[in-house]
Amino acid sequence: PPFTSTQARLAQVNQGIGVAGQVNRKLFNPDLENIVFKALTGAAIARNEYIAGNPATMSPTKRKPWMKRATTNDYSYGERVALYLSIGMHLAKDISKQNFGPPNFVESLYMSSARQLKENYLRNQAVLDQFIQTKDKDVLIGIYELTSPNNFQNLNAIKDFTLALHEYGARYVEQLGKDTGNAVLEAQGQSLSANLGATINDLSPAREEVMWNNIQLAVKNGYLIVGMGDAHRHNLEPRLKKAGIAQEEVTQSLARQAGEVNKNWVP
Repeated sequence: PPFTSTQARLAQVNQGIGVAGQVNRKLFNPDLENIVFKALTGAAIARNEYIAGNPATMSPTKRKPWMKRATTNDYSYGERVALYLSIGMHLAKDISKQNFGPPNFVESLYMSSARQLKENYLRNQAVLDQFIQTKDKDVLIGIYELTSPNNFQNLNAIKDFTLALHEYGARYVEQLGKDTGNAVLEAQGQSLSANLGATINDLSPAREEVMWNNIQLAVKNGYLIVGMGDAHRHNLEPRLKKAGIAQEEVTQSLARQAGEVNKNWVP
């Protein structure tokens, strides 16, 4: 389906990034990672860490990481989880507009998971839409503030949704592997489907497989530079070296460049 709600939300998020205005998305897509992985990560953390931690009984110290960030220049784990989870809700909202027709025995697991995600979204729509609307309007708010009103009454619906999103995300990864001829990605999607306790570390291999595919595409199309979290760079380092692709940690690279400039600078 056309992901109009998700695309509009991503455009809104990108407006808050300084260099986003310099990107012409009609010419190329600068995103190294697929947004489904962000949504899947938000759902996994919300279910397996935040909800499993019983936020209603959390001490002030334990709840603090899940709360809003002070400014847009600050980082909050709870704000990131809320953002990624809300994007997953936008995806489900778009999928809910798709007419899948009656269930049939020949449809793929990917299609059946999308059908189930649509049904889940419609069943929990009031709660999910409220979560979306509140988060979309507040770049600072975290998952704690989004769930704590009314004594955390929305947690059951949110947990229910994260399970449907997990299955959809896993089958999406599997289908992506099939469509691109990537057996590793296909196997990771199959494995992820059965791993409801997935952590960020469990999700990283599939995320990095997509990153690696996009890095190869960037090299092929003459991109000057791509960026990623340093943990991902470290994990991909053997492949990068084998392919002869230069890579460095940003701070170390800038220090090296500054040293080279200083050595050759003639006042």
